Amino acid sequence: MIHSMRDPFILTMCTLLFFCSDGLAADQKLFTDQDMIEVFAPNMSSDQAASNGVELDASEIARQTSNPLGGDFMLLINEWHFNWLESDIPGISSKNVYTHIFQPVIPISMEDVFGENWILVNRPTLPIIYSAEVPSGFNPEFPPGQGVPPDAIFNSRSGLADISHFSLLGTSTPSNSNLLGPGDRVLAAGFSINIPTGSNGFSNDVWAAGPAAVAAYIGQKGVLGSLVQTQFDFATARGDGGEYDVAFVQPIYYVNFEGGWQIGGAPLWEFDFNSDNHQIPIGLGVMKTQVFDLGNERSLPIRFGLEGRYHLQRNDALGTEWEIVLSVTPIIPNIIGNLISGCPAMSVGGC
Repeated sequence: MIHSMRDPFILTMCTLLFFCSDGLAADQKLFTDQDMIEVFAPNMSSDQAASNGVELDASEIARQTSNPLGGDFMLLINEWHFNWLESDIPGISSKNVYTHIFQPVIPISMEDVFGENWILVNRPTLPIIYSAEVPSGFNPEFPPGQGVPPDAIFNSRSGLADISHFSLLGTSTPSNSNLLGPGDRVLAAGFSINIPTGSNGFSNDVWAAGPAAVAAYIGQKGVLGSLVQTQFDFATARGDGGEYDVAFVQPIYYVNFEGGWQIGGAPLWEFDFNSDNHQIPIGLGVMKTQVFDLGNERSLPIRFGLEGRYHLQRNDALGTEWEIVLSVTPIIPNIIGNLISGCPAMSVGGC
């Protein structure tokens, strides 16, 4: 259980120190300069890369790491969500929720099984609640907004929410678009699952699963696509889980600029099939991919992002109206995917 805001930050810093600290073992977990060329600019020679500099490389890194199926690398997505909840309940003022979401993106090449351009991507999601103002006497079985008594006393809680995971199998195929320029066409399908690991009242208390799919175009000029996940409950945990049948739709839209800059958004829509309670935000933000030279011919690309979201529809009478998302995503060699595929951990471009 997370006891304070300090613990998730320690977890994140330990992760970064593990990959960036001195010493041979940690150093080997980073890209070499030659690796960067082979992964993100395979048609560029070492002399060309040296003359163009890291800023030109950052634009291609930004494009490739926008691919929902990933590539010959791992993404360690860290998102900090700052939510402002608006109340329609008399006597109840606005509330705040602060959350840290950790999503490692682990692609596995399936070219030996299905052919060229086939990828299996795995993305678990670990939500950590820093602080959520929860009312005493709350009854989630009441109709929306009626589960909070007007004289409720709100207390701040922290803990872990349910872990979710999706796996998608599909292709990322080189293509061309008049609108978005040359790039990759992405089509994949698979499954999504909810695992009831939440603590301190932050769990749906059900096992749920359903189909998932993604369709996107990752072009030099921009990115456009959508990721869809569904989850239908099939078992209860701790014997008190209710109905949980939802769909998550994440539109993805970015315009790419030189120097690794992107403008756009990727808000997450939630649709509850058991009620009329839906959550539909719109978002706009800026992303910047920067390559950090760590010496010893080692580099660490990191994607930074800041996105603001306004919720056109809230899921109940006390729901999120405004949201700010801060993201920091280190990009490292695909160590886990390589090991699962039977390749050396630090290999790039296949075994």
